[in-house]
Amino acid sequence: MKSYTLLIVMLLSLAFSANAQLQRTHYGDGHKPEHHQLNVRFGDIIYDQSADHPNGGYIVSQFFTDEASADLSSEAADDFVVPEGETWTVGSFGVWGTWWPESAGNPEKIDIAIYQDDDGKPGDLIDAYGQETDFYEEEWISASGEHESYYNFTFPTPLSFTEGHYWISFQVHDSYDKVGQWGWQDTPLDILEPWHWRNPGGGFPNGSPEWKPSTQIHIFGYKLNLRFALYGDAYNNDLAAYMLVNPENGQLTNQETITIKIKNEGKLTQTGFDVAYAVNGGSWITENVGALSVGQDEIAEYTFTTKADLSATGFFDISFKTLLPGDEQLANDEMTKQVVNYGVIYPMVNGDTVT
Repeated sequence: MKSYTLLIVMLLSLAFSANAQLQRTHYGDGHKPEHHQLNVRFGDIIYDQSADHPNGGYIVSQFFTDEASADLSSEAADDFVVPEGETWTVGSFGVWGTWWPESAGNPEKIDIAIYQDDDGKPGDLIDAYGQETDFYEEEWISASGEHESYYNFTFPTPLSFTEGHYWISFQVHDSYDKVGQWGWQDTPLDILEPWHWRNPGGGFPNGSPEWKPSTQIHIFGYKLNLRFALYGDAYNNDLAAYMLVNPENGQLTNQETITIKIKNEGKLTQTGFDVAYAVNGGSWITENVGALSVGQDEIAEYTFTTKADLSATGFFDISFKTLLPGDEQLANDEMTKQVVNYGVIYPMVNGDTVT
């Protein structure tokens, strides 16, 4: 019994040691980030360096609230340039990242900071948003088994950037024992200056209160850039065709119910609008949703009262669209999905043949 207990203690100690050693790693080499379709629209993209790359990794950028990890609190930042004569009005800021293995994720708070440029590195602080709890998040497990994420923060008031060179940082703000450790994904694409990183407590290798470029932080000295995007202010009126719910592939009839999902990508609640569907490029069947109400970022279902004749065996292209007066973004109003009527299926038994 004593030897069995001792073995358990040793295994637990080894697991704790391995976990602690893993946390003391500031940079993770990942597989190619998965191309993940975001479920929310944040306005037009103003600046985008979110392209994934097969050789990307992730650098820790997290304010750890637990005392045991205080010296590991780190901040990563990357730059962007507003061209001469332009002014950018930025409504939100989105980042892509990866959680270290065994991390639970789902943080409660995030931090964002904006800096002036100081000769190729972050300089004086321009603006900061600390311990923010109102932000959008998506987390998923990639095909390669990595815990990836996307976070987006909408500024309380859209920010105006005149021509110039700026730096922006993002941190998860939470404890290691609750959420684990998060890293901001990077890419070897050569865009402006490499990302910069600092670790004031010095808990990580190369940790320093001074900003250092990726060329000094990454083991191979690569010039790297972080994955992020800046978005314009969201539209007031923007309904999107989101999904065809019914029908599905199978044995279809001449009285098929058409059910769709509608997404409100705008800021204003919408009701009393028209929607329509068509089969194989035929005439549009238009109906009003009546009292159906769809708030910001909400998804709603609507079932048409007019049935579709899909009784012929073969393929059907079902198009559907929203018809909102004053819709400010028409590109997402219409979708088409193909469904198949398999016709009558005859089971074959005991070596039956088809002639």
